[in-house]
Amino acid sequence: FEDVVEGSHFSMRVIEDTALDASFWKDFRETTELVSEGNGTRVTLSQTDRYRGVAFLVFRYFAMRRELSKLQRWARTGQYRKGGWFEHPLSQVGFAALSALILWPFFGLHFGGLALAAILTSVVALHELGHMAAFRLMGHNRARMIFIPLLGGIAIGGRPYDSRFEVAFVALMGAGFSAFLVPIAIAASSFASAEGHRLAAMLLAALAGFAALFNIANLVPVWKFDGGQ
Repeated sequence: FEDVVEGSHFSMRVIEDTALDASFWKDFRETTELVSEGNGTRVTLSQTDRYRGVAFLVFRYFAMRRELSKLQRWARTGQYRKGGWFEHPLSQVGFAALSALILWPFFGLHFGGLALAAILTSVVALHELGHMAAFRLMGHNRARMIFIPLLGGIAIGGRPYDSRFEVAFVALMGAGFSAFLVPIAIAASSFASAEGHRLAAMLLAALAGFAALFNIANLVPVWKFDGGQ
């Protein structure tokens, strides 16, 4: 922002992307404005887009909060600190637990309902772990997952995509990684049933069913699903 002087603003639009189609960025705009205020300068950052779903809006909101918090810390102390409380592993475990509790009433307020809510939450987490593994396989130095209660999760790589092949590979690996779990869970359920462990067999069968249905649905070629990418 060296060329942005006080009383002016900087505006940015994305006109070309090596990985995503230009239509993805059609409504996106980012603006930085500097205004003199007392002995200092007030910096205002804004992002405008056409949000295709609540999850992406929530993600953008917290991403901007994170950016502003780090900018404020740098302005006050001259130091930059990586990470943040929202994406800290303990916070993400807490959000996953909260998501399971929110889902609990939909399956019934009893032990079986809680177990099903926990299984569905675990399926979502495993799906996002598949995306994270794909990021690492494609050469990303780091990858992280943002868990949004009830709305699911978002896996984020350590750099922009290099190609559309990378976009497709990362998108498909969410379901691909979880697909390995389904036959294992089915076999384990059959074994548990044969050994007389009825509850364990039912829970493993539920895990296999949730994993299969969630990932098949996620591969439907519609906007914002992995299959649509």
